[in-house]
Amino acid sequence: MTAGCGNYYVKFHTASWYKAAIDTFHVVQREQAVSEFLKRKGIPLAYCAWADCTRRFVNRSVLITSELPGIPVPTALQEFPGERDKIIAALADFLHDLHRIEFRVPGYVEFGGDPDMPFALDLQDCLPWGDSHPCQKPENLKTYALDILESKKSLLSSGVVADLKQLFDDISTVVEADYYPPHFVINNYHPFHIHVLQDKLGWHVSGIYDFEAASSGNSTFDLVLNDLQIMPIMGEATWQKLFYSAYGRWPSVETYKIILLCFLLLGIGDKPSEPVPDVKWLIRQLPELVRAASWDKLQWYPV
Repeated sequence: MTAGCGNYYVKFHTASWYKAAIDTFHVVQREQAVSEFLKRKGIPLAYCAWADCTRRFVNRSVLITSELPGIPVPTALQEFPGERDKIIAALADFLHDLHRIEFRVPGYVEFGGDPDMPFALDLQDCLPWGDSHPCQKPENLKTYALDILESKKSLLSSGVVADLKQLFDDISTVVEADYYPPHFVINNYHPFHIHVLQDKLGWHVSGIYDFEAASSGNSTFDLVLNDLQIMPIMGEATWQKLFYSAYGRWPSVETYKIILLCFLLLGIGDKPSEPVPDVKWLIRQLPELVRAASWDKLQWYPV
């Protein structure tokens, strides 16, 4: 806390997937670039207050952001049950504004030299993982899905494994339209990073923390992760109709289904998880999910 100036948060990027990196300056720069870009777009967020990549003060590049007003979306949904429809609509409006931003090429957002567009994707030649995420290219999603299936096949029947493999083998052609042109993707999406508040204008999003993995690519990834994390709070599926009405469209059911199955398969294991509270139920439901060709058949949560 700073005297009279509110709270600030210091962020070090030290997750396990950075363990081989001497420093994470590129991630700090990404968060700083996205903050500046969205600020110019008039989209609210935790505005970057300071970023240091010199390592003169601490031994790792660091980002400091100001405190967001309001409370995280999941908290608001739990504390204000009578306002849930308005909170869901506000979240949908915010994501719509982010996802309509288009890019020329897919990849992680990085700093660029254009003062009117302080982000670019032209550094990916320097970063071997610059466009390797499943949200960035269809072929990445295919590899990701088949790898997950291989890791989980011992827990599934041979028939389900065969059906999933056939579905995943066709990924590149099925999902291509949702990757081109690439759109803004928060990536590594969590609704608790998004804050909402209520004022005289009603409920609205005040901003978002964490653009660590911000990308251009297939924004359906954000939508699937949003549904996976909001559904356990809501306990039923009717809220999705309100969300996608406010968002402006439903995503492609086939693309959504493939991404959804990837994340659901990851949740199949020895212990229940939030998106998979009943593993046995989900395993029985998998054949229906693989065949689902409409939203009413895509019942992935036991309600």
